[in-house]
Formats: sequence, C-alpha cells, structure tokens
Amino acid sequence: MSIVSIQECQNFNINLNFGYEREKAKATNLGFVIKQEAPDSFLTDIASNSFSQVMSDAVHIKSDSKDFILLTIKNNAADGTLDNRVEELVRAVLDTLMKQNLEIWANQINSDEPEYEYRLKACNLILNAYKSNSKSLNLKRLRLTSLPQCLGELTQLKELNLSDNKLKSLPESFGNLAQLTVLNLNSNDLRSLPESFGNLAQLTELNLNCNYSLKSLPESFGNLAQLKKLDLKWTNLQILPESFGNLTQLKELNLRRNKLQILPESFGNLAQLTVLNLKSNYLKSLPENFGNLAQLKELHLDWNKLQILPESFGNLTQLTELHLEWNKLQILPENFGNLAQLKELSISCNELQDLPENFGNLVQLKKLYIFWNKLKSLPESFGNLTQLENFKFSISKQN
Repeated sequence: MSIVSIQECQNFNINLNFGYEREKAKATNLGFVIKQEAPDSFLTDIASNSFSQVMSDAVHIKSDSKDFILLTIKNNAADGTLDNRVEELVRAVLDTLMKQNLEIWANQINSDEPEYEYRLKACNLILNAYKSNSKSLNLKRLRLTSLPQCLGELTQLKELNLSDNKLKSLPESFGNLAQLTVLNLNSNDLRSLPESFGNLAQLTELNLNCNYSLKSLPESFGNLAQLKKLDLKWTNLQILPESFGNLTQLKELNLRRNKLQILPESFGNLAQLTVLNLKSNYLKSLPENFGNLAQLKELHLDWNKLQILPESFGNLTQLTELHLEWNKLQILPENFGNLAQLKELSISCNELQDLPENFGNLVQLKKLYIFWNKLKSLPESFGNLTQLENFKFSISKQN
C-alpha cells in the first residue's frame, strides 16, 4: 500500500491535502484532510457530479482533531483506467470546491445589493475559466469591490482584465497567478498592492492607471523584471521603491499625474526606456544618472518644479520629442545641443534668461515653443534651425 500526493490547494476556504492509497485487486480509497469544516452540501455536490459512477462509497468523518473525507473508487483493474479515474475524481472535487467557494464569496453581500448580480456573473466567468483551464479571463466593468481568495487557483492565466471595477485591495493569493503576462487593473480604487504582487514575475504589460488612492508600491514590485510596458498615470504615488530600478526591460513608462517629488537613484537603470511620461508631478530635480536613459525617444517632464537639469541630460541623444514647459528652469546644460535628433521641443513657461550657443545644433527641429521665459535675445546659431515649421517665442522686455 502506498500514499501518492496528487495536489495541495492553498486558496479554498477548504484546504485539501490529497492522496490516494492503492491495494492491488481491491477498492481504491481517495482521501483528503479538510483543514476547515466542509459544507453540508459537499458530499451531495460530489455525488451528483457526473463522475459519481466511479465511486462506490463516500464517508465524511469528523472529530475534534480532523475533518476527513474518504471516497472509495470502484477498481476494475482489468481496464487499466484506475489512475485516470482518480484524476477525474480529484478534478471533480476541485471543481466542486471552487464552485462552493465562489458562492460563499458572492453571498458575502445581500442579494438585493446591485453588486450581487455582478458577483454571480463573475462567479460563472471564473468557474468556467477554472474548468476549461483558460489562459485569459475578462472581469471588466462588473462593479466588484473585492475578489474571491480562490481566484489564486487560476494559476494557468496569462491575461487578466479587472479594469473599471471598484476594487480597494487584492487578495494575498493574487501572487499565485505567476503565469500572468498581461494584467489590467486600471480605473479601480486600490489603496495598496499585496507584497505577493512581486510574484507576478512573468508580466510584460501592467496597467494600474486611475487608481487615485494608490500612494506607494511594495518593495517586491522590482521583481517584475520582465515588464516592458507600465502605466501608472493618475494614481497618487508619492515615492517609488528603490527596487524600481530592477525593471530593466521597460520600454514604455507612464507616471503622469502623481505626486512624486524625487526619483530613486536606481531610476537610471531603466536603460531600455523609449517613452517616459513624468508630466504633472512635483519633481524639483532628476538623479545625476538620468542620462543613462540613452534610448529615450519621447520624454515628458512638463508641469513639474524642475530648477535645473543634470549635466548627463545631454546623453539623451536619441530624443525626438521633449516637453519641459511649466517648470522653473533658469538655465539649460551646456551640452543641450547634443540632442540633435529633436524634432519637437517645448520649454515655454520657465525662467530661462538665455539659451546655450550650441542650441543651433538642433537642426532637425520642426516644432519649437519657447514663449513666456525671460529671454532677451537668441543665440547667433539659432539661424541654423532651418527645418522649423511651427515656432512660438517671446522676448522679455524687462530691463
């Protein structure tokens, strides 16, 4: 006789330790210990399952020390299908448990509440995805205020859409969805992310925009090292974890409309970025290694409080579009003329008194906006900008 471990489930209200014991030419017992009390309907639901024809008996044993169910499976050794029968019955048990746990979650609110019908719809979608081993699940616009803990059992998911709900938090089991590559959580009401969020290490695309109460990210966020596209605009982030610099595969990053006052030193590690939006934050300065982002083509730093740019800024030689309007810049770095690929530049509404002489090196410029500064003149090299198609400027009349 031997005990064979089949599966352990962590996220059901009823947590199972499966195993089955086989004795040649006799009935086979499939047993599992239940760590929490089983619903009265459990055996009824199993018995009504289409796999019940392989069962000859089901016994539910309860005591002070354990809650144990023993299912006896008909063993026809001649047909050689015993292991298949065991697997099918385990699957039936798991499906039943998922269904029951989803019902428990749905019934946590009153049936007359508007969200109740949406929870029932979510239950059906989740259960179908679980049974079919689906790689994608769309729970968009269901007005959900919470998620069931058992969602973490859908470990096969690659894409999950939870946008346009009312989620305030995610269950700790969310980190079990380790195969996810695309996750959409935009337009919710998330206050924080669980530490287990860092387990989603296969993510390549993550959308968290319009979670207005999200003030910080867990340190484990840096574990999402495969991310290529990250949208965090219109949240309420006040600081980024130092581990943020581990997201070295990022190509597009949107941090518009947050409350960032400083960027971590590790930010300069994001050397694969091509598009970066930091518009409408509270940044007063940039880390000196900002120039390491040498692949940037589009950069938005407008509507901040920048007073100076780091000397390394001139290393961003691939930039074609740069927005610096509505800051407090008084001077541009001497190597600003290195940005020779620029086609669009906006530095209006600053406190610039002059432009560097090498400004005329920006010979690819087609759009240039430099009005509402304190400029009294333009450098002699300005005449080199022969490609300009749209040019708005003003000269200060102050003495």
